[in-house]
Amino acid sequence: TDVTSKVKVTESSLEGHKQGTNVVNPHNAERVTLKYKWKFGEGIKEGDYFDFTLSDNVETHGISTLRKVPEIKSTDGCESRY
Repeated sequence: TDVTSKVKVTESSLEGHKQGTNVVNPHNAERVTLKYKWKFGEGIKEGDYFDFTLSDNVETHGISTLRKVPEIKSTDGCESRY
């Protein structure tokens, strides 16, 4: 069941791979980490899914031709896959 309406991003941030700076040079194969805090509504069960859309300003390809988005994991062992 699509539970997209029950899932909200409560905080988000971008983190450069160099400590203490948010400067990223993508054409030098540098990376950025997208960090999110989520709130999940009541009634979500195993097998449910939600859609999450990145901004058009985010290019996940970088200088690679492979599209790689990691699994989403929680502290209690639940996970999602792209």
